[in-house]
Amino acid sequence: MLRVGFGGSTLYRGLPAIIRSFRQLHPGIELRLQELNTAEQITALKRDEIDFGFINGLETPDGLDGFRFCREPLLACLPSDHRYATKRSVQLEKLAGEEFILFGRSASPAYFNSILEACQSAGFSPTVIHEVRHWVSVISAVAHGLGVALVPRAMISAHIAGVVLLPLKGGNVVSETRCVWKADSDRYDAQTSFAMLVQERVAMNDDAAGSEIRA
Repeated sequence: MLRVGFGGSTLYRGLPAIIRSFRQLHPGIELRLQELNTAEQITALKRDEIDFGFINGLETPDGLDGFRFCREPLLACLPSDHRYATKRSVQLEKLAGEEFILFGRSASPAYFNSILEACQSAGFSPTVIHEVRHWVSVISAVAHGLGVALVPRAMISAHIAGVVLLPLKGGNVVSETRCVWKADSDRYDAQTSFAMLVQERVAMNDDAAGSEIRA
């Protein structure tokens, strides 16, 4: 059995294609997916409860090995009736008076801190009124007019009605997802094969996006 932890946005970044390829190569190996937030995945890896994780963060945590799976800009997620909804982009500082919906710090410290730091660099501290655990929950809350958010560009593929996703003008706020595993784990053939499939996906994404994702 190969056990893979993931955050919801990874479904929009190519994980299903990786799973299909793995099952074709290893039809006799059960592959089990478990949706967990970043903090939960790190704990599960260290306890040998999963074999791979896809976590948010700019660095690989202590005790784990891994590599960058995806790097992409964060977009402003606004209700479709927002005053900036018809714009082609928005400056982050224009959202200074808004109420923000974020992941809880305990669920994804890297995401939470990156949003705080980006807002502070834009000259304000965000008013955080809701903390949720899933990207779809973030966008759905925005769609219901409960606030605004910054979300990874991959979430465009979720096609949730009632929101618009706009580039941040003049900003360079990014989200990184890392494929990670326990540093001292004894890799077997199935684990090696899965890691290679993920790396092939990384190469495809880089070739398709060119310097846009790497900027």
